[in-house]
Amino acid sequence: MPKKKTVKKAKTSKKKKKKVDTAIEIIDLGEYKKTNPEKNFLSQAELELLVSKEQKTDLIIERELSDLDDSYSLLVLASPQSYAEIRLGIIRRFAKQKGIYVTLNSTYSALIKEFNLHRIKIEETSFIDMISSMTNIGEVAKKGVAYLESATDLTELVLLIDKNLSKFVVGSFLIVDSVSTLLVYNEPKEVEKLVHVLVGKANSFNSRLVLLMVDSKEHEGIIETIGQFCTRVVKIDKIKI
Repeated sequence: MPKKKTVKKAKTSKKKKKKVDTAIEIIDLGEYKKTNPEKNFLSQAELELLVSKEQKTDLIIERELSDLDDSYSLLVLASPQSYAEIRLGIIRRFAKQKGIYVTLNSTYSALIKEFNLHRIKIEETSFIDMISSMTNIGEVAKKGVAYLESATDLTELVLLIDKNLSKFVVGSFLIVDSVSTLLVYNEPKEVEKLVHVLVGKANSFNSRLVLLMVDSKEHEGIIETIGQFCTRVVKIDKIKI
């Protein structure tokens, strides 16, 4: 008997679809121009799609700081929803420069972890941690960070800032994160006095002072007062270019 021929079934290749991150929708600008040759400019909605939230934040900050002189004092008022992004954007802006970061919201260790998570390299920054001792978190002494006993140690804070700024070259920065937390532990008049002193320090050392603060009706009075000391007040409700 003749052998039966076996018919091999053709294998159907199934291409695996690449997973697309739907959290951020990004348009390829080169491809966009090919498919839309008649477009000479992008609308606001189209521009919004071209950049990530991180890029939008950086664009906003660059827009607000680009026309300022080498020395200035900036009060940044951010909504609770945008505060975290704005804080990261500010440190990205100054990360490669020499300066001081005063932290009252996060411990030094937590802050460094957050920066590493967002691939922010900080090598020239000196930190002043005013919150670790108050939260009973056992922080190990490390190079580049000074720990204060309390968020009420404003005199010691000024002395440390003065000492560090005197070591830096012209154009260093001083970031205070945040004025809102200072107001939790200190009287408004004390915070106003501190800000006035810091503005003076920024001027005398030809440095750039950035005061971060959550925008709230509760602090309208002090915002108006310390805003008068500053070169500029920037209010950011949403991360939108």
